[in-house]
Amino acid sequence: MFILNGIGLNNGLCLGKAHLIKIDDFNVEFNSIDKKKIKSEIDRFYKAIDKTINYIDTSIDSIESKFQKNELIALIAFNKLILKDPLIYEETPKIIKNHECNAEWALNNNLKLMIKNFEKIKDPYFKDRKKDVIDIVNKVMEVLLTAKKKIPNVTNKIIVTNNLSPYELLDLKKQNPKGLISATGSISSHIAIVAKNLNLPSIVGVKNATSLIRENDDVIIDSTLDSILINTDKNIKSFYVKKIKTFYSDIKKLEKIKRKKTLTLDKKRIYLRGTIDSPSEINKILNLNPDGIGLFRTEFLYEDANFSNTEKNHYKSYLSIAKKFKNKKVTFRTFDMGFDKNLNTKVDSPMGLRAVRYSLKNKDFFEIQMKSLLLVSLKFNINILVPFITSVQEVIEVRKIIKKVQNEISKKEKLRFKFKLGVMIEIPSTLFILEELSKLVDFFSIGTNDLIQFTLAADRNNADLNELSNPSHPAILKILQYLSLQSKKLNIPMSICGEVTNNIDFLKLLISYGFDDFSVSYSNFLSIKNSVLNLNFKALVAEYKKSNRYKINLLN
Repeated sequence: MFILNGIGLNNGLCLGKAHLIKIDDFNVEFNSIDKKKIKSEIDRFYKAIDKTINYIDTSIDSIESKFQKNELIALIAFNKLILKDPLIYEETPKIIKNHECNAEWALNNNLKLMIKNFEKIKDPYFKDRKKDVIDIVNKVMEVLLTAKKKIPNVTNKIIVTNNLSPYELLDLKKQNPKGLISATGSISSHIAIVAKNLNLPSIVGVKNATSLIRENDDVIIDSTLDSILINTDKNIKSFYVKKIKTFYSDIKKLEKIKRKKTLTLDKKRIYLRGTIDSPSEINKILNLNPDGIGLFRTEFLYEDANFSNTEKNHYKSYLSIAKKFKNKKVTFRTFDMGFDKNLNTKVDSPMGLRAVRYSLKNKDFFEIQMKSLLLVSLKFNINILVPFITSVQEVIEVRKIIKKVQNEISKKEKLRFKFKLGVMIEIPSTLFILEELSKLVDFFSIGTNDLIQFTLAADRNNADLNELSNPSHPAILKILQYLSLQSKKLNIPMSICGEVTNNIDFLKLLISYGFDDFSVSYSNFLSIKNSVLNLNFKALVAEYKKSNRYKINLLN
């Protein structure tokens, strides 16, 4: 027996036999062609593009669920945009003409250039798009080479692959595989997005998966633990057979608590709001009946390749979300961009020109977003949350822009803008200016991911530093206790978002500190809610006051 780890998706469990699917790179050679055949070679290239687009559309049409189909619209748009990118659609025919060569070689030449450009990107989200570009261009290559792949039989098997494309996964899902293990991919990769939307228990980013796991190995996927167990003994297998049965039985039971108000056993009100990391999660979290949205990351609107930076697009998107949640408040976090080709922004480190820094350096861009949000606030109560604040002056500048945009909208009319302004507490320097900030804003939101990263000087995108990114570090616990006390002292609402809210043990600790407002991801929402419903608040506080995790003397 041995265990492999990766990135778990869907909080799913399954066990079955492994089926290996190894995708090899195409062997593309340069072939010289006659000048008279250049036009027909270019036509052959364009026909291959059209066939690939038809393949994309057919793959999506095969999905019976309208909900799942809508969820993948952004993926379709992104891949079609790649195929029509000038570097592919215009430069490939030029290479065919200038080099008098075959379309396969010309396309492969451009793919290499695109890969080089992606490798220069340091932002993890957009760096992940490299794999997606390779997938869709390789599909064109497959058409050109007429190298149609044999479809493997994966019925009731666990797919183990080194390089499966999202569309190939859509094809294979028709056979009802039990799960997916991929050597490539991350939480935001397109293979992960498809796997999540298909509700397939999956773990991605498992290095050397196809080398370490053999055909027909007994495999257990436990994505709740980000783990894969291979060739276990009878006792462990028996344990997981029971765990899987209980797990899916519990999911059905949890459906019954959706409509319940989140109260502890002794009637302490806890607010559980949704975290939306991408547009594809909106309907999922809405279906869980949260107390609103505690964090909508607006930069992820750019997952849709058709989204452009116009006031109309922003307004339409924000209004749609506010409408869906009606009387439940939505917190829109202003852009915290890394690198995005649509906006031509680039950040070389987590401490670079990002978030409010970028917004204040590019006020025309920021005013478009702010105007759209303020127009929505004329119809719905919303929260506007500004990330990466380090100084009072930044908040003053943001307020000036809001005032300017309000005046432009009002045009001397008396309009009622229904919004509250908040800032994220995620950089240690803000701990020393909380009182000054509280006079300028309506609420605080603690961004624990960056707060831990910057306090402990541990890059959260570096897997080698995972052990250092510890929310239970005494300094982090002390900061959280301090923030809870300051919230009461300054009489300002304070919520918490980040990965820590998806861990029920840590959430219980935060509740004992006095926090009562949390943003939780949709995949953990009901299990977190169920745990809170079964808590006794007074007993919890008494229990934690006795533990070392409650009061920490930094002098020791």
